[in-house]
Amino acid sequence: MKYLTYGQRLQIEALYKVHIPVWKIAKEIGCCRSTVYKELLRGAVQLLDSELCPYVSYSADVAQQKHDYAQTSKGRPLKIGGDRAFAAYIEHCIRDLHYSPAAALASARRTGRFYTDISINTLYSYIYHGYLGIGVQHLIYGRRKRKKEPDELRPPLVQDAPSIEQRPEHINDRSELGHWEMDCVCGKKKTPAALLVLTERASRYELIYKIPDKRAATVCSVLDGLERDLGVSFRDVFQSITVDNGSEFRDYYGLCSSLMGGKRTEVYYCHPYRSGERGSNENANRIIRRFVPKGTDICTITDELVQQIQDWMNHYPREILGWACPDDYIKIFSSA
Repeated sequence: MKYLTYGQRLQIEALYKVHIPVWKIAKEIGCCRSTVYKELLRGAVQLLDSELCPYVSYSADVAQQKHDYAQTSKGRPLKIGGDRAFAAYIEHCIRDLHYSPAAALASARRTGRFYTDISINTLYSYIYHGYLGIGVQHLIYGRRKRKKEPDELRPPLVQDAPSIEQRPEHINDRSELGHWEMDCVCGKKKTPAALLVLTERASRYELIYKIPDKRAATVCSVLDGLERDLGVSFRDVFQSITVDNGSEFRDYYGLCSSLMGGKRTEVYYCHPYRSGERGSNENANRIIRRFVPKGTDICTITDELVQQIQDWMNHYPREILGWACPDDYIKIFSSA
């Protein structure tokens, strides 16, 4: 909010004394008429003329004194104001490490170095009001409107393939490792390269592969490569994969069929326009967009950068995991 300065109040006083209309005063100092009317009431004083008759005038000094006094009772000081080291640590986590505000607070608490502790809502308020050296542009998600999903469930477009409705309950409740969601992060329009992103549902562990195009054969070749590396353990690591109805996932039998014969995994297809059915994968894609903004030509992205993004995401503390990171969670889950 922009307040009148003392200089503007002196200007109002001078113009008011020579009977300049309020609308002209407002135009002269660059504000609206209601501001001038309120200011005249704030600085109203009763004076005596030469014949000792009282009259009402405006005093810039009186108005300024009332304004300064009102400012002293605006509210409590910022909780974070006295702990500059805490503020600097939060700014570092969000701006440099690309943490979410919740993850930054959790990281600060784990260090045990700070006496300040604020709620997540308070931290978001400080960011939105500019009280810290960071802004909305530094947040992973920023402010976004939730898209309205269509009311009617449409059947998957891939024929003769299992729908997500057929996915067993033990996959839905994330009670075991080995069940993944898969999607592509596209690059600049009219460029073929993309990132193939696989998200493990229980641990949120990420695998990211740069692929030259979004053909179904290319996606199948990535799974073929994983099967060659893992051998017979592929069936345990990738028990199921949930995908959308994109053209890159239309080859159901190519995705499921093992190089050694038989079935290597089960693939479930979401309903069209229901991205929330792959919620973990969608959240991962949003985080990747912090490193690979829309309009980026993925052909120019190096394999080293892709590996750095994958490592960062797998070592990023998640609230849903009790502030463990996916890499640690897999180790804890596997040993339980």
